[in-house]
Amino acid sequence: MDSDLHVHHRAGANGAFTIDRGSDQLGALTYKREGTTLTLVDTAISKDVQGQGVGAALVKYAINYAAEADLTVAVVCPWAKEYLRRHPDLLP
Repeated sequence: MDSDLHVHHRAGANGAFTIDRGSDQLGALTYKREGTTLTLVDTAISKDVQGQGVGAALVKYAINYAAEADLTVAVVCPWAKEYLRRHPDLLP
């Protein structure tokens, strides 16, 4: 992933992790937070950067955030679910 890409966290009960390059949003992973559970809901990536690791970076960021906040992760997003199936080492 490019060093000029930045991950941002829009916190809330219905929040998102986003990746931007400059003023352009390249992708977002939305979630719902209920109690101590962070549910990954949907991943949306710009067509221009699909296949370049943006979705993977968002999922990794979300998993790290959940671990640091002592949250349990649930996944309903099909893309994130498949990514984590292929990378089970990312889950605690």
